[in-house]
Amino acid sequence: MIGNGARKGRQGRVGMVRPALLAAMLLALPGCVAALRASCPMGDDLAAIRCRADDGDKAAQLALGIAYETGTGVPQDHRRAA
Repeated sequence: MIGNGARKGRQGRVGMVRPALLAAMLLALPGCVAALRASCPMGDDLAAIRCRADDGDKAAQLALGIAYETGTGVPQDHRRAA
């Protein structure tokens, strides 16, 4: 009888963990899907930075603006830099 009670208690805790794990996985799913859909190549080359900037990446937008401001890899263009 004691063995059955211990077993039942352990299953109850496992039963509580599974829904929490499932909820956490479902909450993370949109971020994973967005990462898989990303069409921009990773890297520091100008084409990758421009692509990420066009997709709304704030760090890439800043890097692209600095490139235009300084003329690094692109013709210097203060209007585009702003």
